[in-house]
Amino acid sequence: MIDSARHFLKIATIKRLIQNMPQSKLNILHWHLVDDESFPVKLASHPELAQYGSYSSAKIYTLEDVQGLITFA
Repeated sequence: MIDSARHFLKIATIKRLIQNMPQSKLNILHWHLVDDESFPVKLASHPELAQYGSYSSAKIYTLEDVQGLITFA
């Protein structure tokens, strides 16, 4: 489980985790992305959620980041 709602991880770190999952015989990734503690995803419909809900402006995932990780996995 990756808990980005509480501990922000860079995209490169998440990709490295995904690449190493088969070595540990893991085939399911649970990505806990948002919670009441933070909302680090910038949505087109509600960008203010990430603006006010993330830990900082540098710790935000874009929709392109999320879609790129889904494609990568």
